Amino acid sequence: MHNGRGLVHDLLNSVSDALPLHLGKDVPMPPTGSNLVQITPCQSTKATLPVFVSDQWNGSSSIKSAYITQHGASNDPDQYFSYIYPFVGKDSLVIAPGFYTTHSPKAPDGFYQPKVNLAWAHTGDQWPAGRDAISPRTLLRSSKRSASNRNEARETGPECSSYEAYEALLARLDNKDLYPNLSKVYLVGHSGGANMISRYSQLNNYNGHLDLRYIVINAANQAYFSDARPWKEFDEKNCKEAFQYPYQWTKSGSNMPRWVSARFDSLVSGARSTNAKAKKLFDSWSAKDVMFLTGNADIETTGTQRCTSKAQGGPYRRDRNYAYWAYTNLLAGSNDSPYPIKDYFGYGNLTDSGAKRFSTGSAPTFNHQSCIVNGVAHDEPGILRSACGQAALFSDNLPDGTNPQDSPSGLSSMFDGFLNTP
Repeated sequence: MHNGRGLVHDLLNSVSDALPLHLGKDVPMPPTGSNLVQITPCQSTKATLPVFVSDQWNGSSSIKSAYITQHGASNDPDQYFSYIYPFVGKDSLVIAPGFYTTHSPKAPDGFYQPKVNLAWAHTGDQWPAGRDAISPRTLLRSSKRSASNRNEARETGPECSSYEAYEALLARLDNKDLYPNLSKVYLVGHSGGANMISRYSQLNNYNGHLDLRYIVINAANQAYFSDARPWKEFDEKNCKEAFQYPYQWTKSGSNMPRWVSARFDSLVSGARSTNAKAKKLFDSWSAKDVMFLTGNADIETTGTQRCTSKAQGGPYRRDRNYAYWAYTNLLAGSNDSPYPIKDYFGYGNLTDSGAKRFSTGSAPTFNHQSCIVNGVAHDEPGILRSACGQAALFSDNLPDGTNPQDSPSGLSSMFDGFLNTP
């Protein structure tokens, strides 16, 4: 990764230059403990990303940890700041970036300001998959002449990936002038935000002085490394998209957006076959500190029911997450972490469809952990309150959690969060 200080200097200067003085004046009040700031994460545009931050944002010698919390499909970073702040806010820096869509509530009813803020397409996996923003649009003029001998012009969105925003945030946190004692950063995502954190953990090539932990909570879908799938009812002939990005790591250019394609190519450089590229990416990812937290009552069907997601475990997010844990353990050659892999949903169909250890050589270092929370559904605060959640936020090791064979009990939390992140 490039030196953080240079990018931070550029970022701060561009923020100062790009923002009108009244920016944020007519938006609602930020949640308790937060301030609303605007960053310009991409050099290609002065459009800004709204970010809710705790007081330590401008620098602190006392903090040792920072938490970046990622909202889901309802585009409510203010709410997600409020979810995590009570647990970590007094002693750590909390950052909640907002990836709005062109359908998000506009100021003064919401925080989205269309003329200055980056925004993504409303449909499908857009910002969670690292695609470029589509707004605010700018007019580009071509140097070529048309038949009528006039300059051609077209509108285009900013060339700015949501993942570039994460690169900018990490670059700032890497600045020892601002945070001399900061040593650990937690990237926490729930639902659609978990989709993003899972994929970004696979693509991030950070090599600075900070330790990074990725916490993936109740993801709706993730990226597979091969054609194997866990759902017996999956009709692969009528769902070819399930084998392309963002649902699978295939050869570069297969539906990969600009930033993702470039980073993927750099990470798998030297690997020739599609399988070799996937294996190389998986091996590097396996060594990272990644924790998967799943509520065993996350069995509602309010989220995406497209075939691309259902292929990963059917209609329930819980089963998709169980299956992904079994799948990645099969690739790594791990059998019982924390429970026998054969006990997880989809194991049989995964092995029948070709999921197995990636090579006959030495197994990759597998540093991932998983914990199942009993009685909690699609509810990030419920997960964070649990023993699994507290360990992910503050400890090195997760407890065993609930057995994947157990039915959920204590369903008082089952309807929490339904309006938050489908």
